[in-house]
Amino acid sequence: VLITAGLFGYAIYRFAGAFLDIENKGTDGKGLVQRLGYLCSGVVYGGLGISAIQLLMGSGSSSGESSTRDWTARLMSQPFGQWLVATAGVITLGVACYHFYEAFSAKFRRHLSWAEMSANERTWAIRLGRMGHTARGITFVIIGGFLIKAAITANPDQARGLSGALQTLEQQAYGPWLLGLVALGLVAYGIYLEARARYQKITVN
Repeated sequence: VLITAGLFGYAIYRFAGAFLDIENKGTDGKGLVQRLGYLCSGVVYGGLGISAIQLLMGSGSSSGESSTRDWTARLMSQPFGQWLVATAGVITLGVACYHFYEAFSAKFRRHLSWAEMSANERTWAIRLGRMGHTARGITFVIIGGFLIKAAITANPDQARGLSGALQTLEQQAYGPWLLGLVALGLVAYGIYLEARARYQKITVN
């Protein structure tokens, strides 16, 4: 119940960023693209909230992979469906590149109220943020690759979600080690988000 409330709360926060521009992104090209990203994020987390409600009511499926294949199949059944799925794959790869860039540049610091943090908190925020963004980048590369593969083969069963991406890592050479490193990175990202929840920089108009 708490996670469901959190998912809907985050979705509302993202919708506010998209429509009310609470983060002051503006109306130029770059700002509109960022706000469109917030809108997509709101839709995704709202969908996760609905799935959580279905699980609470006993009518949902616990398989994230089946839901990924289901929406891929629905998208593929639309006019130009393969192109739509391929576009989703390319966008996912773009998200992966964004995470890699954030990890390399550590520009995620702009979200934090730096002056309110101690030197030790700043150091760990950067370390955890870099690890977390790298891990997310890796998972999004795998997910985007499978979406593009599903579009090329016209087979929605090729699509993978997060759990499928992690299973793919496990099946590679040195898979358990790779999976362990990515798992640590995702845990690091979770801890970084806890710090961001505490020190999020909010601009009041």
